[in-house]
Amino acid sequence: MNIKPTRTRTLLLVEDTDILRDLLEFALESHHFVVVAKSSFAAGLRAIQKQEYFAIITDQFLGDGHGTDLLEEAKVEQPNALRYLMSSAPEPKGHCAHTFLSKLDPAPLQQRLLIAIEKAGSRK
Repeated sequence: MNIKPTRTRTLLLVEDTDILRDLLEFALESHHFVVVAKSSFAAGLRAIQKQEYFAIITDQFLGDGHGTDLLEEAKVEQPNALRYLMSSAPEPKGHCAHTFLSKLDPAPLQQRLLIAIEKAGSRK
């Protein structure tokens, strides 16, 4: 696969709920990340095969697939990328995400995501 390398702070965000995708994209960009936002499993998969990312963030349940499957593909295509799974459902067993983020946690999702990325990024 011919993946185009990019800045080390480029994130892929895959979320099919428009308002949540927009909110997370805004929060991440305001912290100087470059965000590539996609609204479907298929678009996220194409993005993973096309460009290199510092981190890949996906919702668990997308209209056309599952975030766990997308992260499994990302693990193969981009083993050095950080992987984050978000869901309103309980954390799935055996997923390959580095971090699971519950959408039901009362702390703001965007704040928890930024903290998780910054923590992990400082260890890379």
